[in-house]
Amino acid sequence: MDMTLPQLDRRQALKGAGLLGTAALAALIPVGVAAEDQPSGQAGVRGTWLVDVVPDAGTNAPHKVLITYALGGTVVGSANDAPGTLFGAWSETGDNQAGFTFEGFTFAQGAFVGTLRVTGSATYDRKTDTISGPARIEFQPPGGPFLPAGTTTFSGTRVRVLPL
Repeated sequence: MDMTLPQLDRRQALKGAGLLGTAALAALIPVGVAAEDQPSGQAGVRGTWLVDVVPDAGTNAPHKVLITYALGGTVVGSANDAPGTLFGAWSETGDNQAGFTFEGFTFAQGAFVGTLRVTGSATYDRKTDTISGPARIEFQPPGGPFLPAGTTTFSGTRVRVLPL
């Protein structure tokens, strides 16, 4: 029986990191009381956001992530460039600021190849009801340590309830 683990090349690792990074950004969004029910600017990052992620240094293509920040510190995200969901935690770090960390599993041709971690800081702009900030992406191969995989910047707009 061959017990060899699948090999992950740099491109696969960075693509997985991009996906997880995107998901990690989702962690920036807290949910609880509907953001729509809050007076303008009081929901902060809580709610769901459509986020544009732009990786630095051309490590991955720009992509979109849906992120939900929930009351209590849970964050969940899903990217448009990879399957899977990212899960994590967020907390307020200052006035109109939130820190977050997302983690998710990465796969290549159905085989587990590692864990992606995205850590970042989101700034909430009350006037435009948007979020933006930087994030760091790390990748952990099976049995190995987390390794740097890139950095990104992101900006997002709140998903709102639309009339029927």
